[in-house]
Amino acid sequence: MTRILTLWFFFSTKIFLGQDAHFSQALNFPLLLNPALQGSYDGLTRVTLAARNQQFSIPNSAFKGVYQSFAASLEHRIFPELLQNNQLHLGLYAKSDIGGASSMTMQDIVLSSSYAQSLDPYHAAYLRFGFQIGLKSRRSFINDLLFETQVEGFGFNPSIPNLENLPDGLSGLSVSMNLGTVFTHQVSDNFGYIAGFSLYHFNNPTDIFNRIDAQNSLPQRLNLVLGAQIQLDELRKINPSAIYMLQGQAKMLNIGFNFQNEIQEDLHLLLGLRYRVNDAFIPSAGIQFNNMKAQLSYDLSSSALSRFNGSFGALELTLNWLFGEVDQFYKPSSTLCPHF
Repeated sequence: MTRILTLWFFFSTKIFLGQDAHFSQALNFPLLLNPALQGSYDGLTRVTLAARNQQFSIPNSAFKGVYQSFAASLEHRIFPELLQNNQLHLGLYAKSDIGGASSMTMQDIVLSSSYAQSLDPYHAAYLRFGFQIGLKSRRSFINDLLFETQVEGFGFNPSIPNLENLPDGLSGLSVSMNLGTVFTHQVSDNFGYIAGFSLYHFNNPTDIFNRIDAQNSLPQRLNLVLGAQIQLDELRKINPSAIYMLQGQAKMLNIGFNFQNEIQEDLHLLLGLRYRVNDAFIPSAGIQFNNMKAQLSYDLSSSALSRFNGSFGALELTLNWLFGEVDQFYKPSSTLCPHF
């Protein structure tokens, strides 16, 4: 019972206070981090898929885990001949979060655009701008969950009233807008860096999960990202980065690196380690083969929650594909990104 009550507190804090769910591999799904990171790849089109199963070591349903997230995105460069070394991208992403045996669900479908302006004759420095607009759908059925008042004998009896003063059957639809900017600079053949910030929900969209409070708008989310690409030698490079998020009373700092080693011309080994401060260590491994990349990460809880989940938090998989030939004027420096 203690385990279930602790998990309920965990999710009521995250969902009812209207915090955004996010991926540990944030830079592998950039449209959720900063709209201006759209187009940070060498090619014409990028497709990204991501799946996350959180707290899967704690049974909650037939599909183990108490919170699942799934997302897909499509990015495409338009008018390359007209813009030449400048870049314009359009994109779309969809995301679904399912929590509490499907009792709480959140879906997003978002249109995204970005523009990159070259700042020097050598096209080594770029200033990127991004904007997104999308629909957010929310649904909650509190009566599907179990509370301590429904304990009967050594188990739970769902037919007993839960005596909770929370509305059941909430659903709603709102429009959210996001914007961001990123500066990238390829200092030399062996070193480049990026710095950017973004603001999500700057139009203060309505959030049904906050209707029990005086404020019913979704808190704005500020994101800061710093990253670098360091070429160690002809075969190896490392990408250190730091991500900071602030939304309402919630703060998150995610720091770490991704290491890439060329095994052969079209095959690269990927290894990474990140630390979400006061929450989890996140080791990862993957491969990049031609224009496809797959990376798997595993959250090892370091917070108080580790007493209940045995330090095993979340399993996460991201897949990326690139399509289209790079134009002759499409400089690698213009697409500097901490990842693929």
